[in-house]
Amino acid sequence: MTAFQDFLDTQEEIYDRFRDTSAVQENGLTPSKPVIEGQGGYLIALRHNDSVVEPMARFAERLTDIVPVITYDASNVHTALSAPHVSPRFAPDDQILEELAVGVFQMVHALEKPSISYIEWLYNQDTVILAGNPDQRFYTNLLKMERFFRDQGQSLPLPAMAHMTAARFTEPVPPCHLHDFYELMQDAPDIGTSKPEEILVGYFTMDAKNGFKVHEYESLIL
Repeated sequence: MTAFQDFLDTQEEIYDRFRDTSAVQENGLTPSKPVIEGQGGYLIALRHNDSVVEPMARFAERLTDIVPVITYDASNVHTALSAPHVSPRFAPDDQILEELAVGVFQMVHALEKPSISYIEWLYNQDTVILAGNPDQRFYTNLLKMERFFRDQGQSLPLPAMAHMTAARFTEPVPPCHLHDFYELMQDAPDIGTSKPEEILVGYFTMDAKNGFKVHEYESLIL
């Protein structure tokens, strides 16, 4: 079994946990503490073109009429390649941002344009995501980035899946009040395949009051 297949198997195990919606049906939405109270971290991520971003953002906005959520608008939709130093009291450091940006700039020529098929909307008690199935190039890019930064003496955590987040719940909702939510999820748009050509370097912040925001430091073309 290849390392890429291991990645896909682990990703599928996570998606399977989302597919089991029994906890939502029995207990409703129960957002976690980091979503409510906030967190932040550095971010290296793929940005998608408008044909992917716009329907995702429109659907996320529809969720706000149904349940209390933090949504990801068009400027914040992404697929994470790494999110170092995530913490509840995150404060960005310009030196670290510069090191991340320089590192990505130095090795971006070695990366290939990936393809990711976004075929299934999933949810659990915390969040709504769009499940992605990446090609080999996506995983190879992760390994190249991890190796490059390791050689520079930096640890770069890698994602366990190639998903996109659409929304995070901010308040508990009992199961008896989720009928409209279930109906809306049945009407989620087909996104299809994305071939992102841009990498963003920056950081994110999130809390129930201010929402989720990606703060761009630099963006690079693949």
